[in-house]
Order: sequence, then C-alpha cells, then structure tokens
Amino acid sequence: MDNHQLEYLDFELLVGFRRGQEYPVNVIRSPAGEVAHDVFMQFPFAALDLERFIDDLPFILIRSSRLPWQQVMSDEQRVRDFGRRLFHTLFAGKVGNLYWASQALAEQQGKGLRLKLRIRPPELVALPWEFLFDTNRDEYVCLSRNTPIVRYLEVERPIRSLEVEPPLRVLGMVANPKRMPQIDGTEERNYLTEALRDLCDRNLVELIWLEGQTWRDLQAAMRAGPWHIFHFVGHGSFRPGADEGAIILSDEAGQPYPLPASDFARLFVDHRSLRVVILNACQGARSSPRNAFSSTAATLVRHGLPAVLAMQYPLSDSAAVHFGRELYQALTGWLPIDAAVGEARKAVRMAGGESLEWGTPTLYMRAPNGMLFSPARKVEGLAARGLASRNSPWRRALTGREVEKAHVHTARRSCTPDGRPLPYLV
Repeated sequence: MDNHQLEYLDFELLVGFRRGQEYPVNVIRSPAGEVAHDVFMQFPFAALDLERFIDDLPFILIRSSRLPWQQVMSDEQRVRDFGRRLFHTLFAGKVGNLYWASQALAEQQGKGLRLKLRIRPPELVALPWEFLFDTNRDEYVCLSRNTPIVRYLEVERPIRSLEVEPPLRVLGMVANPKRMPQIDGTEERNYLTEALRDLCDRNLVELIWLEGQTWRDLQAAMRAGPWHIFHFVGHGSFRPGADEGAIILSDEAGQPYPLPASDFARLFVDHRSLRVVILNACQGARSSPRNAFSSTAATLVRHGLPAVLAMQYPLSDSAAVHFGRELYQALTGWLPIDAAVGEARKAVRMAGGESLEWGTPTLYMRAPNGMLFSPARKVEGLAARGLASRNSPWRRALTGREVEKAHVHTARRSCTPDGRPLPYLV
C-alpha cells in the first residue's frame, strides 16, 4: 500500500456507562453497517485482579526492553492474555460479526480499518486498550498500520489537512523546574536531535528548541511560528480536586509552575498550523475516575488540537529513540497520524526484541481521517524523495525575525558522543 494512497475505513465503537454489571456497546459507524440497539458486554476482570495488573504493567513494560526474551515470556503472556480477554469482550456477538465483515471489506478495497474508540466510562478510559489482541490473526491489533487504534473525540469543528512545504517545523521544549526530578536539558536536546538528524539533514524537519521554561517563553515562541508539531519533555501531573491534568513548567524563579491543561491548551489553539502535540511527560494521558475527558491529552484535543500523542506509562530510552525516529519519518512521508504511530510502534517492537513498550503511547485524535499534513503541490515530488530545497520561505522568514525575544535557537545536528538514545521522562 503506497503511503500517498493510504486510506482507511472506520470502525467506530461507542461504549456507554455501566448498567448493573454490563456496559452498552454500539457500532455507530462501520463499512459493514451499524448496530441499531445496544449490545451489552460484561467486564471480564475482577476488580482486584485488574488493579494488580494495572499496577504491575509499567514495570512489565520496562522489563520487557531490558531483559532477555526468555526472562520476559511470562510477562508477555500476561499482557497477551489481558489483551485477548479484552478483545473478545469488546468484539462479542453482533459487534464481532460487523468487525470481521468490515475487515474483509477493507481488505477487498485495499484499505486499512481504523478502530475509533469512543469510551465514556472513566474507569474504562484508563485501561490500556492499545494491547487489544486479536487471536484470529494472532497479533496485537495496533501493531499494524492497517488497524490503528485511536482514542477518538468527536468535535463539531471540521479538521482538514494542512498543505505544507517542507520542512515540518518542530518546536521542542524541556521544562526542568527546581524541586522536581532533574532533567539533563542538554542531553534531552541532543537525543532528540540525533533521532531527527537524518530528516533535518534532508530538510524534511526543522527542529527549534525553546530556551526558556515558563509559559511566557512558550507564548512568545508560538508567536515566532508557524509550527506544525510541539514536542514537550518534562513533568505532568493530575489535580484530582480540579478533575484536570496539568503540565509542570517553571515560574520566573525556576520553581514548579503547574499549568492547568485548559490553560496549556490556550497557548496553542490560535495557531492553526499546529497539528500535533507530543507530550513526553508522566500522567499526560491520566484522567479522573469521574471525568473521562479530564486528561491533559483529551483536554488539548477538546480545545481544538487535531491530535495529541501522550504516554500512558514510562518509556525507556531505547524505545523512545526508535519510536520518535520512525514517527517523524512516517509523518514526513505524509502518512496519516495514526498510521505514523502504527509504524513507530512496529519499530519499537522489532528493535527491542520482545519489548512491549510499543503499547505505551496513546493517540487522541479528532481529525476524522487522520490526515494532518499534505504536501504542497509544487514540492510534492521533491519532498517524497527527500530533496526539498533548503531555501524554503519558512526558513528565510524565521531567520528574519527577532527570535531572541522568543528565546528559541536552532538545535545542533550532532550525535551524542556516547550514542545514547532519547530518554522519555517518567
């Protein structure tokens, strides 16, 4: 399937609030039809067993990237059993029949089948649906770009792909306030720069680092755009009393400044060129047990961002660099964002042997077809071959501005001396 012709059919599921011991499930859109009446699924996990598994899962994922496969086989089986039970519960009866019929129709048309999950109960939002395991295919669903899993939020405002003349412009930010676990900002920048070095050298990506750590610095940098991707490395939190996530920036004295997710979103919503926010921070996907849409990622999407990629759990250094490199490679190849995430998941799996960390990233999206970028017509052929001009109008415009006021500088495109990969903060 050629990247420029990659299309999807949608299989959209709505899971409603619990009624007794069951949850109503509706297929509200699929190529094989819809379910006119609720189909009820009974949750397959005892509360204590599920709590124990969720508590163990972050450690299982990190171990899977560090230990020989013989030592993680039992962990792999445990995760697979969880995904299998979840899959059979969700795709039981009529829902399963429509799913298999939709798979067949998608294959006949040479298209993928995008699984859009619209989950309302907060206790189910917190589950790692990315580990759904299809026993008929003997594979995790989202490990193929043909069957991506999306946490879909339907918003009335339509999203269209943005025509882009390369390079894709990425604004990176490292926030490292005092009294928080410290981050080596220089290393963080070098790691991401190394992961993107080839794309930068081919002028497909331009990576700019924000020098400051306050919301004022970020606001000024956004005005120095246009930007297409914002890549944040730092700390996140969740404020249970406010039912809202937060990003931890610094104040003017370098102390922690928790910025509520809704205020964080306000820094981006006026910038229509911004299509993706990557939250490389703990608790970016955590939501309240009372509000399914209270996570930082969901809040950003509900405020108008087309897509947000957040981490459910800590991600090891090695997994992070493989994921980041392949994600940006796929985006510069004009793949839909969910297909790009699928390619990045595969890279983590294949590079890490038996690594299960491919399930850590969570994609929240409101773009119906996942197409966030499309090549400007006059450079489409060049960009596809990685030959776009280094004299793009955006590059000239950037150097003509007083970017010092925005406290940004161009990242150096150099390897780290010891070749260590990009770490994703936990």
